[in-house]
Amino acid sequence: MIINEVATKLFTRLDKDNNGFLTREEVQLLVRDWARSNNTFVTFDEVKKHTEEIMAGADIHSTGGITLDQFLGYVRHPDNVATFAKLMGWHGLFLRYAREYGQTISVNGLKALMREALHAHHGFAPNDVTVKQAVDEMIHEVDVDRDNEISLEEFVHYANKTNSFSKLFELNLAHQLQPRDSALTLVEGDELEFLEVLYKRVDKGGDGFLQYDELCHLCYELLVCSGVPREQVGRGVCEEYARQILIANNASTTGKVDFRGFKNFVFKCPEVFGKMLPLNVLFQKYAQNEGGKEYILPLGLVELLKQLCEDSNVAHDYQTLYRDFQHVMTQADKDSDNKISFEEFIQFALSHPNLLRPTLNQLKQVVEQAVPNTAPIHGTQPGGVEDTIQKLFQAHDTDQNGHLDFTELKLLIESMLIAHDNSYSSNASYVEQSARQAMAQASRNRPYSNTITVWEFIGFVTSNYEMFGRILGWVTLYARFSQASSDGTRQVITRDGLAHLLREILRRQRAAPTIVASVEAMANTIFRQVDRDNSGDISFGEFVTFARDYKPELLQLVEDIEPRAQRQRNF
Repeated sequence: MIINEVATKLFTRLDKDNNGFLTREEVQLLVRDWARSNNTFVTFDEVKKHTEEIMAGADIHSTGGITLDQFLGYVRHPDNVATFAKLMGWHGLFLRYAREYGQTISVNGLKALMREALHAHHGFAPNDVTVKQAVDEMIHEVDVDRDNEISLEEFVHYANKTNSFSKLFELNLAHQLQPRDSALTLVEGDELEFLEVLYKRVDKGGDGFLQYDELCHLCYELLVCSGVPREQVGRGVCEEYARQILIANNASTTGKVDFRGFKNFVFKCPEVFGKMLPLNVLFQKYAQNEGGKEYILPLGLVELLKQLCEDSNVAHDYQTLYRDFQHVMTQADKDSDNKISFEEFIQFALSHPNLLRPTLNQLKQVVEQAVPNTAPIHGTQPGGVEDTIQKLFQAHDTDQNGHLDFTELKLLIESMLIAHDNSYSSNASYVEQSARQAMAQASRNRPYSNTITVWEFIGFVTSNYEMFGRILGWVTLYARFSQASSDGTRQVITRDGLAHLLREILRRQRAAPTIVASVEAMANTIFRQVDRDNSGDISFGEFVTFARDYKPELLQLVEDIEPRAQRQRNF
């Protein structure tokens, strides 16, 4: 169970009258549970004091009751996680083995619990006799009413007294706070949904991690969402942010980062990435410029609170607004200058997600519409050199995983040599040596990597343009006459595409009409020769070989393209 699930079950257990609210009396039960979990004695006055502190922090509208959302927001607040850690830990452990309504653990549940506890403590699985003895001892010790059922209070009392479950408790608490499957399970609250939408869009593998090139792509989208013109979001800027994110998460060697690591970096840089949150729309609506910086001033805060009340369908009068104003200003205005900066607003909003949730739900659609579902990677312009390099990459990324492994890179280097009529294209040792040098140079920011990302490849090619100029010409020519394959995974030239290409060649040669009329027959003959794998289409590799070996006339088309491509270079 993660902390959200445990907290929800804890709320249900405390809500004795099942009305969806925790009253002061029910919050007092929470305080006593907290004291019991920490093996601490609290007086009646201390119970009342802690109860009022929780009510003040969670009951933000002073209705006299705490809703589930308010309760979740309060216990998940960074300032409160440590306070409630043991309570959540014991509840999480108890609820894993409790009956349906989470009030007691049966004998069978106790056996399963004790078996896991002994295993965690000793490092080996205990036998049934040992488990039964331990359960019998526990029941005899704490089951006062002799019903062979253990309540939470009895369970915690025994655990604190005997230390029998300490190791299992530590493991369970670590699982709650830091799930081992995917960091995306920690995404809670509408204020993170926008980030999550972008993250999942770029996480093509769906494993909760972003590789280096995916991270660059995500940085591109975020910067565009922040209002930076697309033409100003260059490859170098995105790569720099991606590297900083990897460094901040100690992931320079692995070259990948999870959602939690990315989110933490984003929130540490609100001046760069804060604008992509729907919160920015809300802030800008009520902020004013003062001394060259945007702030929400007192009157702006009152107007904001009015909108929050209206969006939440909460009645508001002068007294309610004044009380909420005092609460928000006290919590958010960290430097006590009677105004709220964007950084202060972000921190307050993330600490009180439920307060802003209805308004953010309305804003979320507006902001998402401003984000393209698909964006050309790092802002490549269609037909530009970077776009052409990307097509070359995709033509050799046979498994479509966004990386070139060594085998794919060798084929690419071989294609490059063929395009230049280099005799070494048939020399396997030379091709392999060239591929190793290219791999080392392109992935130098990720030592010992066995793959090249599209970002690294673009940087490598632009640094060695003379080597790749001809092959990029072939790529542009291929793209002009190709189309998507039937499964949509790659670009191919069909028979019709080849016929169209031949007509272009004959037109440039000013061939006789009788020759032009026979282009279909020519296309069929050449197609059978070029389609070496009998796939029914011409791949890029087959096209490069065909261009060199069978139709040198195509070189004129490439020469027409290459000067234009070089003029388009804009790095």
